[in-house]
Amino acid sequence: MNKKADVIHLIDQLHDALYGMRITIEQYSRHDYTPLGILAPELASAIQNFKDFVILADRFFQGRMAELSREEEAPDLLPVGHELRSKLPLPGGKGSQLNLEAPVTRQANVSEINRSEFPDQSISVAVYLDTDDEELIRRVLKNVDNLVGDMGYGPPEDVETIRGSIFRRSWSRVKGFLKSDEVAELREKAGRALEIQGLMIPEADVTFKLSQSASQLIASVADVPSACLRLGSILLIKYTLDTSGPVLLVRNLSTSEILALERYPEIQKNPSMALEMLATAIETSSTMDSPEGDAEENEQDFEALD
Repeated sequence: MNKKADVIHLIDQLHDALYGMRITIEQYSRHDYTPLGILAPELASAIQNFKDFVILADRFFQGRMAELSREEEAPDLLPVGHELRSKLPLPGGKGSQLNLEAPVTRQANVSEINRSEFPDQSISVAVYLDTDDEELIRRVLKNVDNLVGDMGYGPPEDVETIRGSIFRRSWSRVKGFLKSDEVAELREKAGRALEIQGLMIPEADVTFKLSQSASQLIASVADVPSACLRLGSILLIKYTLDTSGPVLLVRNLSTSEILALERYPEIQKNPSMALEMLATAIETSSTMDSPEGDAEENEQDFEALD
C-alpha cells in the first residue's frame, strides 16, 4: 500500500470512529439520561480532544497529499488544455483519480441562465455507463440518486433511459425545506467530497453523508469500463488508457458547459473524448452566437468529432 493510500485509510478510520462516538452520544441523549459532560466530564473532554485531533490531522494530510500530487507528473493522463489539481488512487487499486482545474470558458449570457433553471430550484442529471451488467447499473444509479438526495434534491423526475449500454437523463427538484444558499453550499461540499473521496470532516451529519455517498459513487464507477456522469455542475468521467490503466476525472462545470452538455448529450456517450468534445461545443456555441457565425457549418464541424 502506498503512502497516499495509507493516509486515506487512516483518515477514514478516524472519521468512522468519530462518527460512531457522536451517534452513540446522540442516542444516549435521546433517552434523557444525565448529560455525558456532567456524568463523565473526563470522557466528554477526551471526545472533544479527539475531534480536534481529527480536524487537525485531516488538514495536515490533505495539504500533504496536495503537495505529493503536485510533485507527480501525469502528462499522459491529462486531457489537452487541462491542469491537474490533485491525484488520488481509485478504491482497490483500480486506477487513478484526477481532479482537474476548470479551464476558462465563455460565460453564459443572461438569457442562457434564465433557460437553465437547475442552479437554484432543480438539478439536471445525466448518466452514461458503458455496461449491460444490471447489478452494476443498479448500484451506480442508486449511488447517483443518493448523492443527489444528500445535495438537497428530491427523487429523479422525468426519467429518460436509453439502453444499449445505458444513458439516463433526469431532473430533481430542491427539497421544500431547503433554501437556495443551503443547496448551493451542499453542491459545493459534494464536489469537494468527490475530489477527496470521503475525506470530508464530519462537522455535521449531512457533511458525513455527502462524503460517504461520494465515496460509494466513486467506488461503483470504478467498476464500470467507461462512464460519464453529470450531477448538475459536477462531471465524472471514467475510461481506460492502454499505457496508464483506468482513469477517473472529476471537474466542476461552468454554466456555459452545462448548457452545452444539455444541448449535445451525445458528448457523454464518448467518455474518453468528452472534455475535448465539450470544448469544441463551447467554441461552436460561441461562434453561433456571433453575427458572423454559420450555424449549419458549426453543427457539421461538431458532429465530425463524434
